[in-house]
Amino acid sequence: MTRDSESGIAFKVLEAINDRDYNQIENLCTENVQLRMPPAQVFFGQDGLREFFQSLERVIPDLTLTADEIYSGDDFVVIEYEAAGHPRGEADEAMGAIVMRLADGRIGRIQLYVDTAHWERLQQAG
Repeated sequence: MTRDSESGIAFKVLEAINDRDYNQIENLCTENVQLRMPPAQVFFGQDGLREFFQSLERVIPDLTLTADEIYSGDDFVVIEYEAAGHPRGEADEAMGAIVMRLADGRIGRIQLYVDTAHWERLQQAG
């Protein structure tokens, strides 16, 4: 795998999130993918991905992510992003990072780094 193809995965993930095409993200992932969100949330497999993105859609239905930086290596991609949307009809912005571990060109693990207190407030209000 080349750095261009790893960066390509990052752009495909961002595009899928912004287009609400979560099936595309599933297609980029292994069957036993793990999506981890500190401090203690872990979503397992394709069903876990769907559960996470359904929750995200309920909380921020118009979420848009913009990459500030993308870093990649032989088996990983990191996206530093800015997020914007309107949970509860009010403008909201945040920053975070997505770390993806790759195996044979597919995503095997996703680690989300977000402001956990902010995420909790959004989930409680949504």
